[in-house]
Amino acid sequence: MGATTNSKSSKTPTKTQEVIGKRERSLLSTLVLRYGVLFITIIVFIVFSLMQPRFITPRNIFNLIGQGSIIGLLALGLTNIIVVGEFDISFAAIATFCGVLSVFLVGATGMNLFLAWIICFAFGIGLSLFNAVNVVYVGIPSFIATLGLMGVLTGVSKWITGGSILYFAFMPRGFESIGRGMIANLIPSPVISFLIGALAVVVFLEYTYIGRYFYAVGGGREAARRAGVNVRKVKFLAFLVMGIIAGSSGLLMASMFGVGNPVMGDSFLFPAIISAFLGAVFLKEGIPNPSGAVVAAILLAIIANGLVMLGLPLYVKEIVQGAILVVAVAMVSLLKPGGIPGAKMG
Repeated sequence: MGATTNSKSSKTPTKTQEVIGKRERSLLSTLVLRYGVLFITIIVFIVFSLMQPRFITPRNIFNLIGQGSIIGLLALGLTNIIVVGEFDISFAAIATFCGVLSVFLVGATGMNLFLAWIICFAFGIGLSLFNAVNVVYVGIPSFIATLGLMGVLTGVSKWITGGSILYFAFMPRGFESIGRGMIANLIPSPVISFLIGALAVVVFLEYTYIGRYFYAVGGGREAARRAGVNVRKVKFLAFLVMGIIAGSSGLLMASMFGVGNPVMGDSFLFPAIISAFLGAVFLKEGIPNPSGAVVAAILLAIIANGLVMLGLPLYVKEIVQGAILVVAVAMVSLLKPGGIPGAKMG
């Protein structure tokens, strides 16, 4: 009997073993939930490197980051909006309009390059603040207000360009500097803009009291108001940040492509939205954050670049992006009860 008892007890886990097992599972789940996007990014990068040796060349890596720079910048701007519980679907249209307008002012009217850039940058801020007024003071749901502006700006951009691509053979030499310039003949200039923008947004949202107000408003508008936070002012400021980023991104796009294309922002809309939501499952487990948006934007850039280098059709990238968005939003819904307010119509 004693031997039997000892045999059973040896097979039965002790309380200490159970506690250790739970801690190990908890640590593993935490690592997966908080750093899963980063792990996936590394794995995808390695897979493409093994499948296509040209993928890992320094020039391609910097080109890849350059391509992801605009996605990352726009995703950072959208993250600000989502954090405060709103949504913006017009940011790509604002960027496109600013880019098209810059080409028109410089190429068609001969306006001074820097003056044209200042005007277009101001338009980007003004249009986003127009969204802020409609959402914060008029009370229009953010999705509807920004969807309407997107339609208007898409039409205006096509009107300026005559529905085609606006191209001028002679443009000032400085026009291409911010979009096609190279640092040390290797690093694309948009990468520098992206790094500066990312650092600024991370510091702003994560290390300032105003950034904490952003998260407070998104976490519970009424609770934030009772705590003394000016909710309207915070949301207005979020749209201001979006305008600064959208205007800058529009100038980068125009400089990068060298033309005024009325649909040049369309290819960045979907990836930026995906990056903002996918970033919510990095570090903060269901809460949108700028660091997550940066990592997600790099992941999407790697996927897009890798699929092109493998010679796969464009629709493969679209399928993959759609699947990633669904999975990201599903994970956010599971991690954060009630989901993200900014993803809802109201």
